Amino acid sequence: ARIQRVDQRPVVIDGMPFPTLDIGFAWSDPDAAIADAKKTIDRFPQRYGITMPATGASA
Repeated sequence: ARIQRVDQRPVVIDGMPFPTLDIGFAWSDPDAAIADAKKTIDRFPQRYGITMPATGASA
């Protein structure tokens, strides 16, 4: 994820200014990452796209 201050000023770390910060996340194993992603996705309301109805048999 790339983050930036709202006031557009750089973040200063050890005297070095950074206009944006790139951050990442790591999990101990793939299963933990998948489980966390599913929990996070389930919290978001659906905003875009459509849900296609399931079809029984094709014609």
